[in-house]
Amino acid sequence: MKKFTFILTLFVFAAFLFLNSCVSTNQYSQTSDVWNGTITGEAIGKIKIFLHDDNGGTGTKTISGEITAKISSANQYGGGSMRGRLSGTIKNKIVTGKIFGDVSVSDGDSPIAGNFSGELSESSGSGEWFVSASLDLARFKGKWTLEKQ
Repeated sequence: MKKFTFILTLFVFAAFLFLNSCVSTNQYSQTSDVWNGTITGEAIGKIKIFLHDDNGGTGTKTISGEITAKISSANQYGGGSMRGRLSGTIKNKIVTGKIFGDVSVSDGDSPIAGNFSGELSESSGSGEWFVSASLDLARFKGKWTLEKQ
């Protein structure tokens, strides 16, 4: 009986590994345009956007991406870092979206939530970002720029 249980466990584990390898770990589709850029302001770092094809014919494209930045020690919360995920839309060259992630500063760690907005042309874009953290109602803001890759 122990041998059967061992073999069954091995089979289930192998099946799990096989199925897991069949699922793509890349959350960005092959039909995405990649845009890279910088963020400045109360945090300085990198932004990467994936602009996904409009499959519905509405003229609105979806955006996903990520943001990583260092927070200056010149603010009241001390130096640290910020990481977040971006999701949003672009319609008629206008970008709007949400930022969710976390911030780690001298005062501690906290989840963040915020917004980004701006304009995107055929090859570049720019706009503003803003996030709030639950750390003493901390707020961080700045500007972003992007270039199509």
